[in-house]
Amino acid sequence: MHQIFAKCIHNHPQYIEAECRQLGAYSAIKYAKLRTMEPDGFYAFFSAQRLYHILVRFVQRCKARKWYSRHNNDYDLTMTPWTELPDHQKIEIVENRCIYTFNIYDLSKIIFQAITAQSFGFIQPKMPANPYTNMAFRQETLASIYSRFGNKKVPTLVWDFFRCRFSIDKLKLYHQPDLMKHAIANHMNIESVDDVREMCRGFFTIHRDFPAQRLFDIFRPYLLRYYRWNLVSCMKSKDELDMALNGFAIYNPHFGTKGEGGFDDRHRAFVEFLNDPILQNPGLFELAILNKRNYESEFCTSLAPIFIPEMEEEEVDNITDLYEEEDAAEPMDMSSSSDEEDDEETECDELGSYGYD
Repeated sequence: MHQIFAKCIHNHPQYIEAECRQLGAYSAIKYAKLRTMEPDGFYAFFSAQRLYHILVRFVQRCKARKWYSRHNNDYDLTMTPWTELPDHQKIEIVENRCIYTFNIYDLSKIIFQAITAQSFGFIQPKMPANPYTNMAFRQETLASIYSRFGNKKVPTLVWDFFRCRFSIDKLKLYHQPDLMKHAIANHMNIESVDDVREMCRGFFTIHRDFPAQRLFDIFRPYLLRYYRWNLVSCMKSKDELDMALNGFAIYNPHFGTKGEGGFDDRHRAFVEFLNDPILQNPGLFELAILNKRNYESEFCTSLAPIFIPEMEEEEVDNITDLYEEEDAAEPMDMSSSSDEEDDEETECDELGSYGYD
């Protein structure tokens, strides 16, 4: 090795600028610079360069063992042992003279959660931080992480952060609509049940004792589009929401009622309503609305009630008690009351607004 360095420096001094330092049995080239070189000098130069970089890596490893400590973690952030993970999923990061081992997919989630952070539905992206120290990653560390992503499946917004050169201000400037959509999705929780009831007003009546968590789980995709339209003015979300709610009201107009058997929570997936041919055909859609309670009609596509709702039983009892208490009063005009009830039924059957205005 010493002979190769000496030969390179002695035979081709015009091509290499080097500061030599005697370290025992060899000389290390501190830095070398490639200039215009004749083909005869290529081999000597590149041989010296290769050996130099090998020595540099060896010295760095020695320094790392001596100067850097290793974070003692035997599992990744999902509590999966490192021995069960392949090498291409593991990455080592040096931060504050300490070596941390991460799962590359955990780092992708850390970056995504940081740039989609929100407060009460408003975007507040921040720099990704080391979960062990809660200190933001340096840009060179982020560059090393992104170099390991390669062809792995990573959210689009994570790559947008890279194209913005890890600048939070540029990310907010160029990708604000996408950040708002993720902020809305992260903001939704069980406390949004009141908005679900407001959204469903005019389509069906949900019993006040209906389990809140069950209601939120069923209407989560509806609520997401409801917020996107109200907060971001996304017309595509409005169209999808209108179609899905219309289809839901036709499919199960008794949703949310309570009886002896419990609650009626029969429903279909949100995507199924978007692809329903009845909702895409105005003629079939009108027939389905007109016959949604006429269960003997061939045009009825609605589900029949599975029990008598408690609300209807209470109304019947109240009417009976009213007649017993008011025997001396004038008899009611049953024709007018039936007309009023018909008007109320038609109003309930109409698929109107659900609190957008």
